[in-house]
Amino acid sequence: MKSLPALWLLLCLCALPCGAEEVGTGDFCPVLAESVAAFDGQRAYRDLVRQCEFGPRVPGTGAHQRCAEWLVGQLRQSADSVTTQKFNVKVGGRTLRLTNIIATFNPKGKGHVLLCAHWDTRPRAERDPHSAKRGRPIMGANDGASGVAVLLEAARVLKVHPPGRKVTIVLFDGEDWGTDLSTMLLGSRYFAQHYRGERPEFAILLDMVGDKDLCIPQEAQSVHRAPEVVERVWAAAARVCSTAFVEERGPALMDDHIPLLNRGIPCIDLLAYDRRYTGQMLGGFARAGRQGGTGGGEVGEDTRLRGKDRAGPWYNGAGKDSHATGFAGDREAGAAHRGDRAPVEDHPLRLGRARGDGPGQRCGRPGGDAGGDRR
Repeated sequence: MKSLPALWLLLCLCALPCGAEEVGTGDFCPVLAESVAAFDGQRAYRDLVRQCEFGPRVPGTGAHQRCAEWLVGQLRQSADSVTTQKFNVKVGGRTLRLTNIIATFNPKGKGHVLLCAHWDTRPRAERDPHSAKRGRPIMGANDGASGVAVLLEAARVLKVHPPGRKVTIVLFDGEDWGTDLSTMLLGSRYFAQHYRGERPEFAILLDMVGDKDLCIPQEAQSVHRAPEVVERVWAAAARVCSTAFVEERGPALMDDHIPLLNRGIPCIDLLAYDRRYTGQMLGGFARAGRQGGTGGGEVGEDTRLRGKDRAGPWYNGAGKDSHATGFAGDREAGAAHRGDRAPVEDHPLRLGRARGDGPGQRCGRPGGDAGGDRR
């Protein structure tokens, strides 16, 4: 997935020793250049495909268990340490056995950066336009697998090019389970409630980042509650001429960054929100990362970062865009069920009324104010 190296580039700019401040559009520091070159977008795409081959990663299923074991095994090949945070949650008379997966790099490094994504998928596509499909689970190629794929490949790069800071990768479980806020974001909430370590300088959540034509607006909650992190990431994107990170206000989303923000960890949500695919199952695995768009990859021909790939943000389409307020459409980064999303205006977790993003704007997706009316 060629758009994924662009996302890794921005993580490098934010986390590696040379820092975004020292990087110009044509002058990459040696560590950064080597790290970006080491990021294999096609291998990341294969990781996305592999996750989907397990089937929908719905808690309580064999596919969910097998994928968890595979994810732990992959991270153990790269990280200094990998732990599983197992916990039970009762939802509607049923006990869910969930697992957050935590990988640590350079645990004694100065400073701390947290990178995260969710690895579970939605158990039902209740907003699909075809009633016969609404009870089916979502494949989650874009909403789930894409963010995880970026972080698995990032882990491999961090092994070869150790970061100057401590870096923690967390894969959250139970993000996309329920029908309202009380039964969603289960893994990130548990992690935040039980976190006792050094407070990260900042955190970045990746959700639905596999879109072919990747376009990431500034999520309204992130702008409102962690503006310095938004500024840092968008400044890094501008320095490398990335076209995927646009100066547009996106809707306010109740995603996995909210429990972290509530815990005092400045976290932003990178999610390519697209209202057209919210809560639906739009088939087509092959559309996931290999086809075309520039994604976030236009960061310079000489660094081979020009990217075309699909692997999108959060919302398994299953009607609950895991991104609570608008769970972006799971344009299934090429995996089997494309789009499990429904119009965000009808989503119970949507926080802000769409505004601002008219048809002439870059993403063509609705904007919103943090703290807007719940819809």
